[in-house]
Amino acid sequence: MTIFSDCGYYEMDFQNMHFRHLQFVRMDKICEVLYVTMKNVLTGELLTFEHNEINWIRKMALTSELVPLHIVGIAQTQEHSLY
Repeated sequence: MTIFSDCGYYEMDFQNMHFRHLQFVRMDKICEVLYVTMKNVLTGELLTFEHNEINWIRKMALTSELVPLHIVGIAQTQEHSLY
């Protein structure tokens, strides 16, 4: 899984359940089973997934969903108040 080569946030489907806002923590191999541990950055919850049960995983784009960008609205409000 080279997808974990850099920092970022991920979303995945595990046993037909959708998980979002995950950050990679580590991978462990126990008794020939590979486990992936991820952290939900919004709740702080640590989640461990069995690798072969993951249907798909992809890197999330950092959008205003994670970081609200109200700066544009503030700048427009301030600009109009100057006139």
